[in-house]
Amino acid sequence: FNLMEALSEYSLSQTISVHQGVVRTLSVNKTHGQLLSGSMDKNVVLYQYDPSINGYQLLNTMDFHQDFIFSSCTRVDDMGYFTGGKDGKIMHIDLQGNPLNLYEGHAGAVSSLSQARTHEFVSGSWDGTAKIWDVETGKCKSTLEGHSHAVSVLQLGDGLAITGSQDKNINFWQDGVKVSTIPAHDDIVRQIIFMENLGLVSCSNDQMIKVWSMNAINLQAFPAHDGFIFGLCPVNADTFASASDDATAKIWSGGMCIQTINHPRGLWSVACNERGDIITACEDYKIRVFTKDMSRLCPPAEREEFEHACQLRQNSGQMNINTLPDVSELSRFAGKKEGDVKVFRNGQTAEAYMWKDGKWDKVGDVLMQAPTKKYYEGDRYFPAGEYDYVFDVQLNEGDYKKLPHNNDENPLISAEKFLERENMSKIYVEQITKFIRDNSDRVVTPKTDIPSESVKQKQGKIIPMKDPICYEEAKTQGVSKKILEFNTKISENENQKALAMNENELKYFNQITSILSAKAMYHSAEFTKNQLELVHSKLLRR
Repeated sequence: FNLMEALSEYSLSQTISVHQGVVRTLSVNKTHGQLLSGSMDKNVVLYQYDPSINGYQLLNTMDFHQDFIFSSCTRVDDMGYFTGGKDGKIMHIDLQGNPLNLYEGHAGAVSSLSQARTHEFVSGSWDGTAKIWDVETGKCKSTLEGHSHAVSVLQLGDGLAITGSQDKNINFWQDGVKVSTIPAHDDIVRQIIFMENLGLVSCSNDQMIKVWSMNAINLQAFPAHDGFIFGLCPVNADTFASASDDATAKIWSGGMCIQTINHPRGLWSVACNERGDIITACEDYKIRVFTKDMSRLCPPAEREEFEHACQLRQNSGQMNINTLPDVSELSRFAGKKEGDVKVFRNGQTAEAYMWKDGKWDKVGDVLMQAPTKKYYEGDRYFPAGEYDYVFDVQLNEGDYKKLPHNNDENPLISAEKFLERENMSKIYVEQITKFIRDNSDRVVTPKTDIPSESVKQKQGKIIPMKDPICYEEAKTQGVSKKILEFNTKISENENQKALAMNENELKYFNQITSILSAKAMYHSAEFTKNQLELVHSKLLRR
């Protein structure tokens, strides 16, 4: 046991800037000194550790996936890798990156991969299933069903497979047969790892890390991050690391955080190599290596630049862009010392500059509100992907539902899709819309462009109108409100209440206004018989 090494902290050793998109997955090969990364730029990249530079060198770049790379794992014998993409395909490659086999069968993106037996491996997918594959034949041996959306997987050498998903449970499978299920987290289970001296460790969007015995007894549970926890990795038999979209990697031992490593952006994955270095995959397209070995630290200027970028992120939420000096005034300011960082305004962008060799050099843009994207697993109304917000909407006591929304989307449309998904009455649409507007940065109003010739409004000169009037979109809120007010009034009049809409008819009325409002759904929406009958019997009745 090396006390000095245990007490020392990780510092930046290397920054790898190869990818042109968010880095989503990392896998290390401790036997051969390799690192593999996968990114939203659709590329898989292999690196080889080079002792002469105390860092990784690019070995090969592969583009055999047709879409984003979401998952990877190293073969249990360290003789290759498996990679999984949004295209639903899994590739088996050798140590040089040459493809060996292709595995097809998932109906959604491959979100997780794990291998602990040489003849087979396990995959998890957004299609809500895990699959066990035969390595040589490429055939699916069994499908593990009963999950919700993205599935995380862990395979152990005795044939035990462990899975987690958006249903918040952890499942245990023996040779393809479910053995048990335990309620594990309050949100999607992101990753499960095995620790030699601890048992199982899981992380979740609920910002918790939990430690479990092999017979599924919860041993520890502690709040770990201020954001979704996307990744875990063992460091040694007692210590592990975590990665979160709160832009930190943390080192844990005995249930205590012994170090926090700040980053400029959120993290998707974390790994530990044969030297005990911590490696992180970041939203800023970079991979970073952190070491305790003082002889392998990166140059001081690189470390300072990294620390400044982290500090800028932490301070950016308090920065007012309108009070910053304009970039045209660079020459008016001088740094007090080498490495000083100052932020200037360039239009509506805040740019960070570092004082080097007597002048300001741009080091990057400052995210004024640290807009870390939130990941949503997707459903039939909201596509899977990253959103500006994923709200927790409480429907009943302890019952929270996810509502994803982007700043450039119409809050009304998001609210309507949410209510439709949850099978809720449209009378709540204004309440949900207001909630979105109050809790998001920017609201986009529906377009009011002049209609094209094919849909120009036809002008009627007399009443009744015999020809239809066509509109680009129907703004039903005002009309709906007036109709409901009128319905309430006549329902209170003894002589007219028979003309009022009853409870079922009000439900059909809300469905009609929802269909008319949801322009994006016009291609697939149609009215039911009950809805049309309401229109003719009540709304068009003379």
